[in-house]
Order: sequence, then structure tokens, then C-alpha cells
Amino acid sequence: MSRPVVFPGGLDSPSQEKAILYFYRRLWPLLTASLDPIPPPLQAFGDHKVVLLATGLLADSHRFLQDKRNRPPDTVEKRRQCIEAVNEELGRCSADGTISMQPLLFAILLLYFYEGYIDCSRWPLSTLIHHGGIQATLEKMGGLERVLNLGHESLQVLVSLFATADLTSNMLRGGVPSFSPLSWRLFHPSSVWWQQHVSTDESSPTLSLTDVFEQMSAMLLYRQSLGSTGARPSTDRIRVFEQALQPAYAPFKSLSTSSLASTDSSSTSHYAFIRAYQHTALIYLYREVCGLSTSHPLVQQHVDACLDTINMLYNSSKAINCLVFPLCVAGSHSLAVPRQRQILKMLLAVQNEMRFTSLQHLIEFLEACWRVKPEENSWLETFTMLNKNIISF
Repeated sequence: MSRPVVFPGGLDSPSQEKAILYFYRRLWPLLTASLDPIPPPLQAFGDHKVVLLATGLLADSHRFLQDKRNRPPDTVEKRRQCIEAVNEELGRCSADGTISMQPLLFAILLLYFYEGYIDCSRWPLSTLIHHGGIQATLEKMGGLERVLNLGHESLQVLVSLFATADLTSNMLRGGVPSFSPLSWRLFHPSSVWWQQHVSTDESSPTLSLTDVFEQMSAMLLYRQSLGSTGARPSTDRIRVFEQALQPAYAPFKSLSTSSLASTDSSSTSHYAFIRAYQHTALIYLYREVCGLSTSHPLVQQHVDACLDTINMLYNSSKAINCLVFPLCVAGSHSLAVPRQRQILKMLLAVQNEMRFTSLQHLIEFLEACWRVKPEENSWLETFTMLNKNIISF
């Protein structure tokens, strides 16, 4: 990152300064698709004990995964201290309504990502517990819209990441999203993890991932309504989803030689990124909402198209790092061995860059999927083997 590091007050040891620096320069950029992400709010929140502890836990754990020649951190004790600090901060906020809850929310979000990305197996259902804490904190702060309007920009980025993880986790496990479809319109385009893929091109049928996430959320609610009433999917409703998720391609702009270089390349990559999520959403539509089999041609055409699209972005580490969820969905429905090898190659490249434990779990899950003939499973059966603590985007 090109921006200078401004250390917060309250640091009482070189190890804390080292953790802050590592979090800022190595970890934070992994949580966004932006090439120049908004700096984390460490100067504003860093003098809060709860934030320092959560940042240290995440940074020290990831540093060990990055280079195992480092001394392994005592994550059990660090996590205990962090949970204790969260409870203390919660007590302070409850006793004095004038205290800002933004540092508390930031810390719980970091804990959620720590156990969803880094330490996925030690504490059963830990991400679910932190998820409930985040939801309660957002509600106490006045709801999503108020937090997005008043919160630090980088806190908004983490909230957008949380909302995405909530949506994707519920897609895989049959739940209902915590945020309504229209809630996605509340996120500011400059303060989301997909900021690099926000377009102002009015000719685009899909301007941003916001539109895709809105449709995905609507599909989950529609699927729930079908389950509660026992009704069959409406052909008209399915076609509405299909139309809204029609894969988008970069539009033709100009024949001038100067416009055919970097601008068009950037536009093509932008649309490819969005298209990967559109194909993923359509796989869900046909598999879980319509009940089609994995081997059905409608499903497989979007599996292949999704993987082809991601492969286009293979040389862009920032893009492919943020396409783990599409790789998970398309990969778990891939039937061809050459395709499966291609998926493993891409995931290993992402793992080599990000060093998240969750990615190793995902690789093991996909290999297990392919051994048991995925075409025979329903959508929910397909993902029962996936570690429930894992979150992805």
C-alpha cells in the first residue's frame, strides 16, 4: 500500500506495533478487491484495547501461516483476552449510552473474520456466535443504514464484507439472509470491498455487484417462501431472475486505436468479475430453486461459463482472490476431471497469495465432492461436508 502508516496511540510494546504494521500492509489489502484500499481505522480506533487485541490476534495468526518459521502465537490465550475485552467494552457501552460502539463493532468483525478465514476448526460454530454479536451490535447502533451513514469508511468496507459472507453462507446452507434485498442499495459505492468493480457506465445492464447481491438475496427469500408454502417455482418468477442476472459483457465503445488498450482491458475485467457472480447466482437458481440436477445442461452451461470467466482473470491476483465463492459453487458442480484440475490450480494460487486456512478446507471439500459423484446430491447435500465456520466471498 502506498499510503503511510499512522500508528495509533496506546501502543505499549514493539509487538503491538509490529502487529499493526503487518495488519495494515499485508492483511487489510486481502479483504478488498481495491488496488488502493481505504486505510483501516486504526488511528481512530487503535487506542481501544479491544481493537488492539483483535488486530493482534488476526495479524499474529496470519503471520505464522505466511511463514511457519515464525514462532506460533498462543492463539487460545490471545483469543480469550480478546473475548474478555469485547465483553468489557460491551458492558461499558451498555452502562454509558454516549460511548461510540464503532470500535466494538470493528473488533467483533475482526474476530468473525479470524475464525472464518484463519482458525476455522478449533471452536465449533464460533463464526455463528460472532455473527449474532455483530447483528446485535448493528441493531444497537441504530441499524445498517445508520452505521453506513455515520461509520468510518473502512468500517463500512468490513460491514459490506460481513453482509456478503452472510449472504453466501446462507446460500450454501439453506438459511435466510440477515439483510433484505433492498439493503444492498444502502452501501456507498466508495466504501465496499468490491469498490474496484463499481462502474458509472449507464449503458451497463449491471453496474455493480450490488445488483447481483440484491438478486441473490431475493432468490433466497423466494426459495424460503416456496419451502414454507409447498408451492412450485413460478416460471414467470424464474424468468425475472434470469433476466436480472443475464451475464453482462463489456459494451462496444469506439474504434479509435487509443481506446482499445488499457481502458477496454479494464472494462473487460470489470465485467468478467461481475459475470462470475452472475453465473454463480444462476447455478443456485437452477439447482436450489428449480431443483435441477448437477448434470442438467442448464446447470452445466453456467458451471463452464463461470469457470471460463474466472480463468480470464487468473493473472489478476486481486480479482481472483475475491472470487473464492464462485470457485466454490462452480467447482463443487464441475464434472469434468480437466476442469477439476483447473479449479485446484486456481485455488492453490489463491491459497499461495492469501494463506487463509479456510482455502485449504475448501480444497479438501472440493476433492471430497468429486470423489462422491456430485451429480447425485441435492444443492444442500452438496455443501453439508463444508466446514460450517468457513466464510467466503
